[in-house]
Amino acid sequence: MPSEGGLSIVPEDLRHSLGFPIMRNAQSSATADMCAVIRGYHARFADDPVFPDTVAPALTSDRWWRVMESPFVRRFVIEGALRPLHRAAGTVIGRARYVEDQLEEAIAYGCTQYVIVGAGMDSFAARRNSALPRVRVIELDHPATQRMKRERLASLEGNPAAEVDYVPIDFENDDIMNALRRSSFDPNAITMFSWMGVSYYLPRETVYDVIGQLGACGAPGSQIIFDYSVPSETHDPRRRLATKLVNTITRHVGEPQVSSFECEDVRRRVHELGLDVVEIVTGEELRRSYFENRDDGLEPSSHIRLARIRSSLALV
Repeated sequence: MPSEGGLSIVPEDLRHSLGFPIMRNAQSSATADMCAVIRGYHARFADDPVFPDTVAPALTSDRWWRVMESPFVRRFVIEGALRPLHRAAGTVIGRARYVEDQLEEAIAYGCTQYVIVGAGMDSFAARRNSALPRVRVIELDHPATQRMKRERLASLEGNPAAEVDYVPIDFENDDIMNALRRSSFDPNAITMFSWMGVSYYLPRETVYDVIGQLGACGAPGSQIIFDYSVPSETHDPRRRLATKLVNTITRHVGEPQVSSFECEDVRRRVHELGLDVVEIVTGEELRRSYFENRDDGLEPSSHIRLARIRSSLALV
């Protein structure tokens, strides 16, 4: 197994050919690409998929597409070299299912707006365009990642996500309120904000600042869902090696994980922002909800949490 500073399970020339570059401002996010690979592989090859993201394969890079299309390379890379990332894959799949389940409930209570912050290669609008007449979809992300995604979607028949409002944002130099003012965002509409797979890479105070901004944007009854990791000393000892591997990979692609959160601190800080934590969902709770009785061993990481936050008591 690899140790600090190495991806020895994947040869260097193969790492390069599979698209593990160091991320720079002009490049799209490597971790966003990897999440699309995880969702696409699961949709295509898993029995009874938890989250059947049939659009995800089209959102992967050409390199990863070739990996999935070749049985030999797929077995060597995804089912072999990257097998230790199985629980990270379970986390990506489980959180995506949870968010869209919560969105469906929110729509039933009057939510008409869905804002995906750091959308990456999320494919909600392309997969579930039947929901679009009921909910406005706005995606915020880095211009390079957004440009790459739109190019890939344009290759699909009918460009199914053409009605999405894509709002480019440089998260380091711009704030969310300013970005939303440049969009079709309606501050008087009940909104679901999804912010997945980002808090790991930001300083804690930046994360709370973003939550505060989101909480101030939507109408009363709006909700925010974000995911985070608890401190490493609380991780299951049997799974710490997999956690270290994930951290090694994200550092290697220029997106190091820098933050984790205590659940009680999340509750306290969210309350100080004038918001309420509706629930904090553990990896074990995700497993019981979505992954029971699977024979492929897929399940979320035990150290991941999903926090669902609301701006008032109007929406449950």
